[in-house]
Order: sequence, then C-alpha cells, then structure tokens
Amino acid sequence: MCMNRTNLLNNNQELLPWVWAIQLQLNLLDQNDALWIEEVGGENGWSDESFYNFLSSYSLLRGKRGAVLSKSENGIEKSRNILSDICNKHFSDDLSNEKFIVDVKEKWRAADDEFAAWVSNKGGPGAANNQMFMPSALMKIFWYFHPARLTMYDSLACAGLRVVDNGEVVNPDNFLERFCQFHDKTCVIRNRALEYFDFQYPYVYRITDKYLWLMGNQNKDRILMSYQASIRLQGQ
Repeated sequence: MCMNRTNLLNNNQELLPWVWAIQLQLNLLDQNDALWIEEVGGENGWSDESFYNFLSSYSLLRGKRGAVLSKSENGIEKSRNILSDICNKHFSDDLSNEKFIVDVKEKWRAADDEFAAWVSNKGGPGAANNQMFMPSALMKIFWYFHPARLTMYDSLACAGLRVVDNGEVVNPDNFLERFCQFHDKTCVIRNRALEYFDFQYPYVYRITDKYLWLMGNQNKDRILMSYQASIRLQGQ
C-alpha cells in the first residue's frame, strides 16, 4: 500500500518536489508519452501526426530554429521528415554499456550536426560557432528511442542543475555527466517518493529530470503550493 500524501503537507517538504515530479511524469505518460514510446519502438515508427504533436507539446516550434519545423512555413513537412529520418538513423541502435555517456553524446551531436547542415544548405539559420543547433529537440526525441536509459535536455533542467551545483555553468558538453551524478546521489530520496504511488513510473531518469526542471523554474513555489492544495482537496 502506498504512503498517504497528506503526510507531505507538514513534515516532508524535502520529499514534496520529488512526489510532484513523479505525479507529473505519470500524467505525461498517460497523455502522450506511452503512445509515442510505442510508436517509436514499433515497426512503422513515429507517425507524422504524432511527431508534429510531440514538437508542439514540447514547445519546439518556437523561434527562428523552431520555425524550421513549424506547420505554417513553406516546405516544412519535408524538414520534419528529414529530422525524423536523421533521428532514426542515429538513435535506433542500442546504446553502449561500457562507454554510455560518450556514446550518447556522440549520437546526439551527430544527429544535431547533420540536421543543422541540411537546414543551412536550404538557406536556414544553421548552427553557429560549433554550438549545437537544436540540442533540446534532439535529446527529447532521443529519449523516446531509449526511455529507460536517457533523460531529456532543456533550459529549465539546466537551470535546476545550476541551482543544485552552486551556480556552475551547464551546457550540452557537461550536462549528461552532471545529470547522472545528481541522479545517483539522490537515489534514496527518489525511492522514498516512489512509495507514495501504487503505480511505479518506469523511467526513473525522467523523475530526476522533472525535479531539476522544477528547481530551475521561477514559479516553483507556486507550483508546489498548487500541488499541496490539490492534496488537501483530495484528502490523500
């Protein structure tokens, strides 16, 4: 039997953000993630509609680089197909066990470089100064190919890592190492938070990701206040 969440209202403030992170990830699994994981791992891969919905749901169609994939732009359907093909090419194979982080970073960078080159050849913005072109989008896509072994990458998770690492700069080059270190270091409290659920969220790296996302969010206090209010209203 799972723990009663009303215990979080008084003496378990350290656990509260972890429980919130699990709850949010369970919601995301129900809403879209489970279907998208099945599609990516299936015979026919991600459908065009699902791929567009993914990009939209994760706000990856904004700005100059997002416009490359936006539905409103000319020739965009082809750019999404190109990106999908590139990701299938680089992300489908099994990940290394012995050199896991090196393997992930190489595949992540290779896919990003290839898509950036294609966009640049078509007159788009491309990458600059050896920086990655769309690191957040590519790592988010990568996760659906290997959900049990990967996390996602975005600005708020990086901000959260800066918070827990005393302000040290986070970028694609050092993100995975530092994320994994923090994930391993927080194993005990994450497992305690999982005791508040009957259904166990299967992708534990995304729990840590969502916790860091919250830590990097300027609205963290309001988000947690709202979650506490929900617990009070549900009485559980």
